[in-house]
Amino acid sequence: MQNECIFCKIVSGEVRSEKVYEDDDVVAFLDVNPSAPGHTVVVPKQHFSSILDMDDDLLCKVFKAVKKVTGMIKESLNPDGFTIGINQGEAAGGRIPHLNVHIIPRFRGDGGIVIQMVVRNVPEEDLSTIAEKIRSSGGEISTYLEERVEEKPKKLEEVLPVEKEGPTGEMKFHLEPEEERKKEGIDEKKLEEYEKEELEEKEKKYKGKKKIKDKEEEELEEMERILRQMQIPR
Repeated sequence: MQNECIFCKIVSGEVRSEKVYEDDDVVAFLDVNPSAPGHTVVVPKQHFSSILDMDDDLLCKVFKAVKKVTGMIKESLNPDGFTIGINQGEAAGGRIPHLNVHIIPRFRGDGGIVIQMVVRNVPEEDLSTIAEKIRSSGGEISTYLEERVEEKPKKLEEVLPVEKEGPTGEMKFHLEPEEERKKEGIDEKKLEEYEKEELEEKEKKYKGKKKIKDKEEEELEEMERILRQMQIPR
C-alpha cells in the first residue's frame, strides 16, 4: 500500500467509497465525480501504476472483474453502450498513479464522444513504418506474426479507398466511385468549408480541454473534502 494513494486507502477501507464489487484481488467502486450514472472505477488491490508493471495473471483478473462489473451495470441500469478505458500516465490524464479502469455507461444523446476522438494527433509516418517499429520491439510475438503470414494481405486503403482531402491533407476513408476519388484540387467554396470546419474543430478542442480541466479540479476538491472528513493528513 502506498501511504498517499487515495485508491490504496479506498482498498483498505481507510477512505469510504461506494463499492459495487470486490474479490481477493480487485475492488470496483463508483467514481466520486461521475461522467454518467453508474460510472465505475475498477482497481487492483495491489498498488501498480501501469499495466506494464503487472504480471499477466493479475492483469487477467482485473479485466475479468471489468467484464463482471460491466455485466452488472448492464443488467441494473440498462445503458445503450459502454466506454471502457485507462488513463495511463500524466500525459493521458492519469493523475492518480494506481492502475484504474473506467467503466462509463453510455446512453443515446449523452453528448459524449467516441474514444478515438479523445486524441487528435495524426501521425506523419505511414502505418507500415509505425507498425514495423512496434513489431520490432515485440520479440517472439513479432516472429509469430511473421510465421503466420502466408500471403500478403491487402492494405486497408486498397479495401477502403483513401484520398487526402482538405488544406491539412487529412486522410479520409470513403466508398465513392473511383472517378470521383481521382478528382484533384479544391474550389474556393470547398476551401472555405474546410477552413470553417478546422476553426470549429479547434474551438471544440479548446472547450474539451477546459471541460477536462474543470472536471479534474472538481475531482481533486472532492477528494480533499473526503480526506478532511476522514481527518487523514495529506
